[in-house]
Amino acid sequence: MRGPSGSSGVDWSQALGVGKSLLFSPIVGFVFAGLLLLVLKAVVRVPALYAEPVGNKPPPLWIRSLLILTGTGVSFAHGSNDGQKGMGLILIGTVPTTYVLNKAVTPKQTHTFVAVAHQASAVLGRYAGGTPAPTDPRANVEAYVRSRQLTPATLRAIQQLTDTLAQQVASAGSIGAVPPDLVDNVHNNMYLVSEAIRLMEKSGQPDFTADDQTIIDGYMQQVNHATKFYWLFRNLF
Repeated sequence: MRGPSGSSGVDWSQALGVGKSLLFSPIVGFVFAGLLLLVLKAVVRVPALYAEPVGNKPPPLWIRSLLILTGTGVSFAHGSNDGQKGMGLILIGTVPTTYVLNKAVTPKQTHTFVAVAHQASAVLGRYAGGTPAPTDPRANVEAYVRSRQLTPATLRAIQQLTDTLAQQVASAGSIGAVPPDLVDNVHNNMYLVSEAIRLMEKSGQPDFTADDQTIIDGYMQQVNHATKFYWLFRNLF
């Protein structure tokens, strides 16, 4: 079973939030800059600070120094922010279809992933009780992520996806060696499982014991390590 497309692994709600911030931040900045100028005019009563130079006469030295200092600060802050946004846009367009899995995960770490996945599957199975396995586990988990309504069938579906992930990764030998025709499917399932676990922990349902919670947390960390490694690109670039 494959995902509908490589971009289906993108959290479009987050991408939309980034787009809104890019659209509205200049407007907000312009308004606040205007308000700040009005406040400065009322508090700092230095006419030379707000008047343009006369002819070819340069502004006073202290004003030029202030402009250099503030301009340099804005350049550093703005450049760093633009670099991260640029990488985000690049990754949204390329990572879901190219580097969706962390190829730096070693075979030893992959073995740990498979072992932890089996432990998590056993925990989920206990809390699912005798609930029969749904015919489409991914659709079931997707419904939970949308509705936030947890049912025993949801736990069984997460268990099924966990078992599938463990089998696919174990067959490949390492996460980086997952066959290209399965990469999208494995990534999407990992992302979906991670988001479902995050929502369960946020809601406190089911009420895991301390030991079971430790296993689930460890499994979530393993999944995130295999898929959420954007910080590396951000720091490199």
